[in-house]
Formats: sequence, structure tokens, C-alpha cells
Amino acid sequence: MRKSLTWRGGARLSSRAEAITQALRRAIISGELAPGQVLFEGDLAHRFRVSKTPVREALSVLQAQGLLRVIPYRGYLVAPVSLTDVKDLFETRIVLEEAIAGLAAERISPESLAQLEEISRSDLTFPNETSEDRFAWMAQNKVFHLEITRATGNDELVSIMDLLLDKVSRVVFLYYSKGSLEEHRSGHATIVDALRLRQPAAARRAMREHIELTCTSALTILKSSNPNRLSVAERRKGS
Repeated sequence: MRKSLTWRGGARLSSRAEAITQALRRAIISGELAPGQVLFEGDLAHRFRVSKTPVREALSVLQAQGLLRVIPYRGYLVAPVSLTDVKDLFETRIVLEEAIAGLAAERISPESLAQLEEISRSDLTFPNETSEDRFAWMAQNKVFHLEITRATGNDELVSIMDLLLDKVSRVVFLYYSKGSLEEHRSGHATIVDALRLRQPAAARRAMREHIELTCTSALTILKSSNPNRLSVAERRKGS
């Protein structure tokens, strides 16, 4: 009997569908599948050498997670990334992660703190600026923020942040600069210091400043790299 897995939305996925979901998620986050690109079930079934059924399951999962949009009677669109999308995403992060940092400062275990300290010490850079370097760093960044969420002991927050951080990872991968990394690493260290000292106010402040820095960098690069893709309303907001 084929093994079934549970994805984060609660539905059951076959092992093939799970593998396709993971492969497509990575391709979307890394930009291999670019924002605005159209995907077709038949093409993907041929690529993965499977029937359309597991492909359809995988596409439905990624649609539910906000990484794809349905084009009726055609296929699926890799969700575009606009100024409004980035602003909304980071506004949501600030609301959630500022509170999460405060809770974590009150509840963090010695084991969780040790893991965060290890991640902070080994924060990766892009030595060769390759796609693999960037993806490895992005994945570790997600682990760092998710571990802080786990330190709250709140499973609902963990589920919410797991999905949100995939969207964050995509923006960070596509629109984050090497020049901002040192400040980013410093932000991680400041957050860990506040957690170690069990200072909720300092942890909330450090997290907010860290997220705002990342947002500013992403927006700056997005504005400069895709000025023609912004709507009139977005240009006015960004001016």
C-alpha cells in the first residue's frame, strides 16, 4: 500500500504528490518558477513522469498556501509579487512575530535557546552567491524564526508561521541583497540576546527592527528591479 502523508492543511497526500509538492515549492521559492509563470498539469505530469492525479493534488496544496493561483480552464499561475504583497506580508510578520518574540522570552527552554544560539553563530552567507548558497541561507533563516515560534509552546502559532515563512522565504530569496546580510545576522544575534536574558520587551523590539530592516531591503530591490510591473496605486504608495 502506498504511504500517505499529511500536509499542513490537514489533507492526505500520496508520497508522489508530497514529493511533487516539495519540488514545486522549492522551485517557486527559489525563483526557478518565476512569478507570473503559468503551469500546466500535463507538462508537470510529463516532467515528473507521473499521472495527472498527484500533480493535481500538489498544485491544490500550493494554491491553498498562496504560492499558486488558478487560471480557470487553463492552469496555474505562480503568484506574482508586488509592492502591496510585500508590504502586507511584512506587516503580518510584525504583528505576529513581535508577539511571538515576547512570549518566547517568557517561555523558552534551555534546549531551544541553545539551538537558536547555534543557528545564530553559524548564520550562512553567500560565499559564491550561487542559487544553492542563497537557498541554504534562506532555509536556515526559516528554521531560526520557526524555532522561536516553537519556543512559545503554541502549536497554532507554529502552524501559521510555517506557512507564512514559506512566503517570506520566497521574497527573501528573490529580493534580498548580499549587502544586507551582515545587518540581518546582527539582528538574529540581538534577538537571541534578548531571549537569553528573558526580556520580553527587548525581544519584541529586536524582532520588529529585524523584520522592518528586511522589509525595507526587499522593497528597495523590488522597486528598482520591477518598476514597470507596479500598478499606478502602488507607485503612489511607494513615492
